[in-house]
Amino acid sequence: MLETSTAVTDVQKFTRALYQDLGIYTPVQIDFEYIASAIGVEIRYCPVGSKAFMKTRIAQVDSRLSPVEQRDELAHEIAHIILHCGSQLHLPKLFIELQERQANILAAELLAPMYMVKQLFESESMPNDERLAAIALSEVFHLTPAMGKARIAKYKQLLWYEHTPQFGRDFDNSIWIGHTRLMFKNGQVVGRRRHVD
Repeated sequence: MLETSTAVTDVQKFTRALYQDLGIYTPVQIDFEYIASAIGVEIRYCPVGSKAFMKTRIAQVDSRLSPVEQRDELAHEIAHIILHCGSQLHLPKLFIELQERQANILAAELLAPMYMVKQLFESESMPNDERLAAIALSEVFHLTPAMGKARIAKYKQLLWYEHTPQFGRDFDNSIWIGHTRLMFKNGQVVGRRRHVD
């Protein structure tokens, strides 16, 4: 089970706990209107760019987008409200990029929780072909094609992480170089992992 894996991140744990608290157990139950209401976030659809107002807990979503794109945007803005406070107006560019990356990671997990993705693959209801699996995942979770591909990439990363014996157990030091983590044992590289959002 995914719960016992060392591959479970804090974001995945948070999402699973939130969804369990809200009684969400299947992809069809992931309703962002309900989620927003349950956590005290007001949603406003307007013909302007999407934005989160943390202080007032309002998620503004661009009404000109397709329903699937609106869903992505809404998850992203809800993620900002969950994770951040204040305004990005006076933040340095690097901090804005950090907040955007954090919101993207949480939004992806809210849209298609990895434990549900894994359950679909374990039930053998997903195609083996990566392209077809991304399309199927997009249909099941109502994702944009890009998000479907990204979640498949994240699932593949999870599989690698779980099935690489040296990762998390057989190394005594590690460093990040860009998006790649190098693991060392007795001064020798014993593994590497590329971070995929």
